[in-house]
Amino acid sequence: MNQLRRRIYRFRAKIYARLPKNRSLLKVGVLCMLALGILLYYKIRTVLPEFFSGKEEAVQASSGNMADDDKNTEKDKAWQDGQTGKDSTQIPEDGYLDVQYVQSDIRPPAAPSAVPTGKPAELADAQGTEVAPSGEQAVTTGTKPAVSLTGLVPAVYPKLSDIVGKRYLLSNLKQLGYLKDTFYIVNQTTKMTESNFSAERFLKTDLSLEKKKDAPQILIYHTHASEAFADSRKGVQADTVVGMGDLLAEYLTEKYGYVVLHDKTVFDMKNGADNRSHAYNEALTYMEQLLKENPSIEVIIDLHRDAGAKRVATIQGKQVAKVMLFNGLSRNTSGELSYLPNKNLPYNLAFSFQMKLIGDEMYPGLMNKIFLKDYRYNMHLAERYLLIELGTSNNTVEEASNAMEPLADVLAQVLSGV
Repeated sequence: MNQLRRRIYRFRAKIYARLPKNRSLLKVGVLCMLALGILLYYKIRTVLPEFFSGKEEAVQASSGNMADDDKNTEKDKAWQDGQTGKDSTQIPEDGYLDVQYVQSDIRPPAAPSAVPTGKPAELADAQGTEVAPSGEQAVTTGTKPAVSLTGLVPAVYPKLSDIVGKRYLLSNLKQLGYLKDTFYIVNQTTKMTESNFSAERFLKTDLSLEKKKDAPQILIYHTHASEAFADSRKGVQADTVVGMGDLLAEYLTEKYGYVVLHDKTVFDMKNGADNRSHAYNEALTYMEQLLKENPSIEVIIDLHRDAGAKRVATIQGKQVAKVMLFNGLSRNTSGELSYLPNKNLPYNLAFSFQMKLIGDEMYPGLMNKIFLKDYRYNMHLAERYLLIELGTSNNTVEEASNAMEPLADVLAQVLSGV
């Protein structure tokens, strides 16, 4: 027994010898570890909220970029500084300092018309844009002839039946592997299945839209309205994706006669702070009400700008930001995400597929491969729903602007019932 006690004493002596002489240092170390654990906990809650709630926005500010989609770029932050008054002496060049808000009863005054950088002179004089009293919605109507306003013209005006059989064999399109390699970028969080991806079904889906003159049919909005470009002017909304939405709305109106509602509500900033990780949830609540008030809307476009390396194509001598369509599949690699149902998924997928096929023919080089990811991204709100990544943070405003008329041409061609 005495021998056992001596061994225990020797063991305790070795342990104490290895501990810091100053026991206060040990206490500091324990407190530091505790603080680190708390920080990690809140970081996990921010990056992986799906472990803490079943809401839509398990996505941290999701763009299509595989590496950098979960954070604002420095360019976005610089633009936000101009918008939220951190530099209160700077007034945007359009003379209107936008006020950030989300679903507030008090709305800022309507902004005066401003021409985004790169906007053609013909549109600068075009009227027909009305800004709603809330200052967050603009309805554009018009009947100008379908002529090019930027000088870019489609190579062809194709039909789907012309493309299949000439450029692609239907037998190849029926193979899932061929579809994946030819048309898609699949994020590691999800996977394609034969039940969801049928090119034959996509081609047969009727996405035609009969134009109406008395109510908006196309809605453009921005879950991440603060996304800007490489040379965007600080605080100038026209140089962000919102300005690109203005251009797209006017092209669809001036060339094709659609009635377009452009909603400029900001969801990724709230009270001057970054609200990106909650933007999709707040946009969903807002859009559900907006769609109830505007039941005529049949096409929804959520216009973004991606992160990562510049994506640009030279089309008819002009530098044009590439357009990447994005689909959320409501499924991960293990199966469907039952808490994110989307009955419109077959139509969403058919819409992006037809846009990709038609776009490749009308403007070779314009369309990037379609990006697939796991969550829903509010795409269940409509059959004809496009989530668009317009270039990246390294593209210029002019390159992004140059893509808007070609994009309008492609959309109008698909909606014509090709």
